[in-house]
This record gives sequence, C-alpha cells and structure tokens, in this order.
Amino acid sequence: MIDKRLKMRHLRCFQEVVRQRGIVRAAEALSTSQPAVSRTISDLEAVLGVKLLDRRRKAFELTPEGRDFNRLISSGLLRIEEAVETASGERPRGDSVACGVLPTYEAQYFPQVVARFKAEVPNTTLTVLRGTNLELMDKLRAGAIDFVVGRMAHGEAMRGLSFEHLYSEPILCVVRKDHPLRRKPIGDFRSLLGFGIMLNLQGTIPRHEVDRILLANGISDIPDLIETDSADFARDFLRATDYVWLIPQGVVQRELSGGEFVTLEGLRFDTLGPVGLTVLPDRQMNAAASRLIEMIRDAVPLPAYQKSNARTIK
Repeated sequence: MIDKRLKMRHLRCFQEVVRQRGIVRAAEALSTSQPAVSRTISDLEAVLGVKLLDRRRKAFELTPEGRDFNRLISSGLLRIEEAVETASGERPRGDSVACGVLPTYEAQYFPQVVARFKAEVPNTTLTVLRGTNLELMDKLRAGAIDFVVGRMAHGEAMRGLSFEHLYSEPILCVVRKDHPLRRKPIGDFRSLLGFGIMLNLQGTIPRHEVDRILLANGISDIPDLIETDSADFARDFLRATDYVWLIPQGVVQRELSGGEFVTLEGLRFDTLGPVGLTVLPDRQMNAAASRLIEMIRDAVPLPAYQKSNARTIK
C-alpha cells in the first residue's frame, strides 16, 4: 500500500533534481529555495525508508535505490500525464526529443536503448542526428538538439558545454576474419603499411588519437589510405578487402562479437577514449529527454570497457 504521506510534489521534486543533476539547479528550475528542495527530498527518503542521493560525494550521484526509483517513476509520471490528457478529451501529445549520436555509441547500444524508450513512451517523437563531433556540438549550442552521446570533444569544441563520462573505450586495429596478417607475426605499426589503411576523417577525435600514435611510431605518411565518415561503407569495404581499419571499438563491437571481424592483438593503442553525454548546462529538458538520458546511463553493462562513476567535466 502506498504511504499516505507520499505526494505528487515529492515525485516531481525528485525528478527535477535528477534532471538538473543537483539540488541547486533544481531549486532554480522549480522557482523555489534550495532548503525547500532539500527538505522535500529528505521527506521523500523518510517516507520510502531509503537514501536516494549519495551525499558523501561532491558530484551529484544517486544511490542504487535512487536509480531504481527514478527509473520507475519516470515512466509512471509520463503515463499519468498521458492518462490525464486522454481522460480530459485531449489527444495525448508526447514530448519531442532530438539528440546527436556519434558512431562509437550508435552501433553498439543505441538501437536497444531506443527500442526500450519507444516501448515506454510511444507518443514521443524522437529525432536522431548523425554528424562529426564538431557539427553536433554546434547544433547543441544552437539549441537544435537536446544532447549528444559519443566521444568527448577536444578543446574549444567543448566551450560552454558539460560532459558526463559514462565509460572508456580503446581504438583497435580491425581486419576481416581471414586477413593475411592473422597468419604472420606482427612486429609494429609499420607492418600495416603493406596493406591499405582506413581512418576517420581529419579533424575527428578518433583520427587525432590515431595520428598521434602513428607519429609516435615513426609513421607520418600512409601511402594507401582511405578516409571516411561512413561506418557502413567501411564495414562493407573491410569485408571484401585486405584493408586494416583503425577504429574505436564501439563502432565494430557487433562484428567483433559475431566473429566477422577480428583485432590484430599485437598492436594496441595506449589510450582509452571517454564516451558519454554532452549537454548545455542550463538547458531545461522535458521529461522524455530526461528519461532517454537515464536509459542511456543504464545501458552500458559491466564490465563493458571501464564503466565509471558518472562525473561531469565542464
């Protein structure tokens, strides 16, 4: 039985704290004081008999009970809104969500996340945009999209934006399963120069990392090179040729898991690239966008790569 002390204001306040990633910004969004929000959250925890926020940490973080509670009430509140609109004779109007998705995340987790999201909130219109890191960050600043999920941008591209680290992933040397290099010892990166190489376009985050490692290994020029921003083309081309693709793991995880592509184990990059969510710190998101972000946070299973405690870089 639901405790009679539990009110809708408790749920709304908690949801806003999660949406704003903190009590101070939630108080601003709710046009109330910080002590009032803190008191409401404490009252809610007292009713439930569990702690929802981890107050031992400086950065905002939910407890495991808080994450479970948020996941359940988010969908419930959306359904309540839809029920009220239906009962009052209005056609349920779902929220609209627009997001930018980079290839490193798109191929591995995003289809499953979207399937769960649409099953939960079918009336929501979801717009998914692709592009380079710089293109999507510009759209984010312009307010054309709610958030970007993928690798963290560098330097000036992150100006005015906030990044939440979800996990880290390596760059791999990937070939088709019956590639000739699998049958011979691989000394170093120069061993690749006897074959064609595929890379991301100049100016992208993975390309910057690859160029740095190749230069450190004495490779400044690749005689047989293909540059592409199309993961679909690169996958099809790799299946039919002896090219080597230097690419973040997330882009090809499905093919690696199925055994269609393999990695050249003797060659490893010494860095892990951060993958996560990039947002405008002051942007007010609707309930559906906040719910999609929560699903994205929950979708990276342990021990995939190195899932981190969520942290924010501004």
